[in-house]
Amino acid sequence: MSKMCLSEEDFQSTVSKMRLSDRSLIMAHSYLVDDGKSAEVVGLENGVSTQAAYKAAKKVFQHYLSQNKCPAGWKVITLRCPAIMAEDLKKQEQKMIEEFYLNNEDSK
Repeated sequence: MSKMCLSEEDFQSTVSKMRLSDRSLIMAHSYLVDDGKSAEVVGLENGVSTQAAYKAAKKVFQHYLSQNKCPAGWKVITLRCPAIMAEDLKKQEQKMIEEFYLNNEDSK
């Protein structure tokens, strides 16, 4: 799987709609926009764990994905299902969209 990444424009547009600490903002930018920085490096630079750095980046990236329109060739549908299945279906949808964007860099 490819590393999560965003353009500067997409990053700024996304974080303008979020509430993040200054450190989370810096870590997310370093990981998502500054080409080549790993979560480990970002964590070391900011005095936090690799997991904390990755979590900051993932939060921004997931918000970005949730704000994007349906990818080309996909269709938005309304689905009725038992309440117990709804959360799992939503997670599956999010995972497929995330994988689509990670594997199709040109589609951003």
